[in-house]
Amino acid sequence: MPTTPRVPDALRHRPFTRAQALDEGLTPRMLNGASYRRLFPRVWVHRAHEMSEDDWIAAARLAVPPRAHLTDVSRLRLAGIDVGPVLPVRFVVQGDLHLDLERIVVHRTDRLPPLDTEGVSLASAYLHWCGRATVIEAIGVGDELLRTGAMSVLELTELARRDRWRAGAREAAWISAFLRENVRSRRESSARAYLTFAGLPEPELNGLIVHEGRVITASDLLYRRYRTVAEYDGGHHQRDRRQYLDDLARNQDYRDLGLEYVIATKETSPQRFVTQVYDRIVRRGYTGPPPCFGGRWASLFRPIAQRGRFAERPHAASGDVGTSRAG
Repeated sequence: MPTTPRVPDALRHRPFTRAQALDEGLTPRMLNGASYRRLFPRVWVHRAHEMSEDDWIAAARLAVPPRAHLTDVSRLRLAGIDVGPVLPVRFVVQGDLHLDLERIVVHRTDRLPPLDTEGVSLASAYLHWCGRATVIEAIGVGDELLRTGAMSVLELTELARRDRWRAGAREAAWISAFLRENVRSRRESSARAYLTFAGLPEPELNGLIVHEGRVITASDLLYRRYRTVAEYDGGHHQRDRRQYLDDLARNQDYRDLGLEYVIATKETSPQRFVTQVYDRIVRRGYTGPPPCFGGRWASLFRPIAQRGRFAERPHAASGDVGTSRAG
């Protein structure tokens, strides 16, 4: 009875090249057998291996020459940024490179952007991606890159200014004015964008609420002048019993301090969230215009490149940040 050829341990759980397979003792006939499947020309994987996102990126890197550098969504995903589809894997190369491979896109450029050990720099990858991203997506991802220290606004704006000709540069320069580093989640980024693009003042981010010298909490979005807090409670707030009890205590603190508060969940529509915040700050003296869900609001959900005349910079905070004491 024929025996199944042994699969080398070094090749069992990852993509590999034909040359690597031969080095491990496999033959071309073995590669073409039932135990392996081809992902790209000269790149294979064991049939039992379930490909992860990182595996697809690794396989694509094996399929292109070393002068092709990971870029765009692919570089962002490799850094742990949850954005866009993993396929096709995107590269950039200086000069000509004629590759026609399914699941791989190669962008050609006359001059490479800044590089790091994994591909283009994360600021460069973000800039390129901004050419296709919607406004709300770009705000969330940009805030995350700032929060983790993977990019700075100065780095992004200098890159966009220097390489104005590069795809995504104009969009990245424009979106940079909306990015904030003191944001704890993309949901908070979205909530802030909903408020400002509807025409409300920009809230203070993670503002400390202090009472009698004691820090009570750091609220997601705080209108200190109008004694109003807006919070976004993600799904884990409902699933985690301890978090749920903490939230109840937090809300009781708000009531004890006489603060207005709005708690949004994933079921809360953006328009309802904005309207509720507006109603609360009006109760506390806000005299600005009501929220508007017209063209400027709609631009949030369109590609930055289509932002049009309604996507002007949101209102400033209008003096809503007072002292650190809210109690």
